[in-house]
Amino acid sequence: MPKYETLKDYLYGVADYIGLEYGDMENGQPLTDDEKYTIRQIVIGHYESNDSVANTSHHIMEYLNTSRKWIKGLND
Repeated sequence: MPKYETLKDYLYGVADYIGLEYGDMENGQPLTDDEKYTIRQIVIGHYESNDSVANTSHHIMEYLNTSRKWIKGLND
């Protein structure tokens, strides 16, 4: 597991991994402010515990899938 020197470098690593592993998220649904805040907290927590970008990416995608299903359920 590479050690990223800065949070910014780690965040870019996570973003690159999400793009490669999960594909682009351009589905016309931008992130909400709550989603952005939560993703930021996930990244910070994983970075501070020296977790891999793969684990961080997985947790972000899991969170987004759950959040989007919940929001969709409210709108149905």
